[in-house]
Amino acid sequence: MLNCKDASRLQSHSYERPLSAREWIGLKLHLLICKGCRGFAQQLKLIRQACRRIDESKGVGADAPGLSPDAKTHILKELASKQGEKT
Repeated sequence: MLNCKDASRLQSHSYERPLSAREWIGLKLHLLICKGCRGFAQQLKLIRQACRRIDESKGVGADAPGLSPDAKTHILKELASKQGEKT
């Protein structure tokens, strides 16, 4: 069973990548029993909707330029190294 920290991390990751079947099932089970994490899920949803509205009002669409592949790779490497330091 996931703890709240892992469940919140998976909720955030789910907006960036598809969750594995194991992750998805674990998250859904956790959300069934944890009111706090269900609230966090709702907050994430509201924040995401608000950001989309802001982007739409500024004319920023799905075709807007984002980070370069090199920048994304660099960020992912840095995040991975920080995760390794914590464990």
